[in-house]
Amino acid sequence: MADILFTADKILTPVLTKFYELRPNAQKHINLRSGVYWHPFLGYRGQAARAIVQLVDLVKNGRLSTAEGEALLDLVESEFDTLIDTTPTFARGEMSLTRSSTIVAGDVPKGTRFSRPANLTTQIPVAAATYETLANAHFNVGQATVTGIPIQALTAGAAANHPIRTDVVAHGVAGSGLFDPSLTVSAFSTAGGSDKPGDNYVRQFARAYSLGQYGPTADASRYGALLSTGVRYMLAFDLPGTGTQKILIADQSWGSSSRWAAQVQQSIYDADLIGHGCKVVVDQVRNKVITVEATVALRDRQYRTETLDVDEAIRKAARSYFDDRPDWNVWNTTSLKGAITRAHAKILNCSAATVKDVTGATLTQITTPDYNSEQFHYYLANSAVVITYQDPT
Repeated sequence: MADILFTADKILTPVLTKFYELRPNAQKHINLRSGVYWHPFLGYRGQAARAIVQLVDLVKNGRLSTAEGEALLDLVESEFDTLIDTTPTFARGEMSLTRSSTIVAGDVPKGTRFSRPANLTTQIPVAAATYETLANAHFNVGQATVTGIPIQALTAGAAANHPIRTDVVAHGVAGSGLFDPSLTVSAFSTAGGSDKPGDNYVRQFARAYSLGQYGPTADASRYGALLSTGVRYMLAFDLPGTGTQKILIADQSWGSSSRWAAQVQQSIYDADLIGHGCKVVVDQVRNKVITVEATVALRDRQYRTETLDVDEAIRKAARSYFDDRPDWNVWNTTSLKGAITRAHAKILNCSAATVKDVTGATLTQITTPDYNSEQFHYYLANSAVVITYQDPT
């Protein structure tokens, strides 16, 4: 930025030069920053510095890639002619109930509440949340299971989201006061809860809107998926064999559910964002929980004495690598090592990076996805990066 804008000292230099010509004896006082001669120039320098800061803010807040917070929202409203809905959304989904005793009939009425306990020790931590059913569920005599019961979180926000994992982990959701004490929640998914939208979402929405606002195109369906639905991550691709555009969606917690996906799909059609003769399918996404083992060389062996700041930078960089790329369904070792190397100035290089699943098995990198098969998100468990440091060579 110093190459683009003058510094306060550069602005003040010609003023001082002229003043020295008029009052040569004052030069020594000004250079020593002593005496009353320096006071007005100090004020001029402060005014120039303040004006430069304002100019820098104007430059920063005038670009989609650099503006932040309220300034970013103002930019999108002004330059993209659209408003971002900042209203938090409710997590929605479905569950199945199963019982061991089937000798009596009964109902689980609409509005029945179920609770999920907090679990902060699992690889994908979740907070405590309460949900309620949106429809009546009836059990006939001899009927053991009712599936697809729609549910919604009682409170808005991301805390009630529940990411889907490829491995099986108990969800802990249970109800109280049910007509049959043997009733248990055999399946559960909920997603779409969102807090105030972050800057990354605002930028993504603005770009999607700019491309998809003019007609029912492939870009329009992407815009529709982001439109007030709680979607924060998205992967769109074409399936030529069926003439379908498929969109995988996840909320800000990387949660997803089939019912939420169906509601997002319906909202795209309701907004008339699908071209004539076109077809769009919105689907959920599952998470493969992973850990990363990295071998890192630091620029100076003295840096190994205390590595907390480097540890945190590496974990953030690795998590961002798997989360923040638009093609989050693919990854390769070379680019992962590059992301780790760039994480901190103390890092010389990352010579090795291994990705493992929850069983400890090493995963093979995915560089060319097969879109006719299921696509996964690789969830770095609690930023779980095991780092081995080496001295520079």
